[in-house]
Amino acid sequence: MVEEVIPTILTLTSFIFSADSSNPPLNGIHFGDHDIIEFRRMREQVFKKNLALNAKVTASSSRTQVKPASLVDGDAGTYWESTDSALTPVITLNFKKAVTFNRLLLQEYIALGQRVKSFRVEVLDHGQYKEIANETTIGHKRILLLPDTRTKGLRITITAAKACPVLSEVQLFRAPKS
Repeated sequence: MVEEVIPTILTLTSFIFSADSSNPPLNGIHFGDHDIIEFRRMREQVFKKNLALNAKVTASSSRTQVKPASLVDGDAGTYWESTDSALTPVITLNFKKAVTFNRLLLQEYIALGQRVKSFRVEVLDHGQYKEIANETTIGHKRILLLPDTRTKGLRITITAAKACPVLSEVQLFRAPKS
């Protein structure tokens, strides 16, 4: 007899946000209606306020017809694109007041293909940038779970790409402590 496994909402959340492909699939695991409703409520709460909306955005390379500000306009239909020769551009977000975040959402403009192979994320800490993540691929949407981080500056460096990177969104959120 096979026992039915009913994981907690925390297990579901950890699985969904994990980028670790070694996690087992959710085959045979059932979630109750209450868990699904609770997960939806938690997701809506976490992603309610995009802290990057008021950031000043600059990029080391941009095509003339697209603006780096498109990265923080909250519209996945707009995008920023580096020039053909810039496969490792740097995107910088600066804030008037320090923001505290623990979720970073990155999104490629997937209509033009997945291009980013790897990237690094740094935050401005006492006048110098400090690395907080070094990751592979972005794809349609990538959400990084990070410790609470307070900063006035965020820098994203594409460290490898198949072609010039095309990103549609950079968003920051602060999930409440569970």
